Amino acid sequence: MNPNERPIDSFKREVYEEAGISCIISDTLPTIIELRYSMDYQKINHCFLATTMNSCAKQRQLEVHEKEDGLEIVWYPLQKGITILLEQEPKTDQQKFIETRDKLIVQQALLQLYNCSGLFVWG
Repeated sequence: MNPNERPIDSFKREVYEEAGISCIISDTLPTIIELRYSMDYQKINHCFLATTMNSCAKQRQLEVHEKEDGLEIVWYPLQKGITILLEQEPKTDQQKFIETRDKLIVQQALLQLYNCSGLFVWG
């Protein structure tokens, strides 16, 4: 986040900068705080559900540290993306933190989507 920037504005700006997509926030998810004591590191993740306003994403420009970490952007249908996330086998501590964080965010998003859908399971 930039100084004096609200989390919601930062989210929308980052989505546009990194994926070239404008979005509308539809809901706020719980905030996830990463505490990495061994690295003396804390990161606050403000999480949102959003709807895209345009379907044409531009080519993402990775930052130097993202390239060094071997990151890339790939678009998948929701179910395939979740399957990939669940089948990951993190090798480094950094990857373990990211995987745990991402699983928590997806879990909260799915719970929120399910709770707002009006769907129920009959046993």
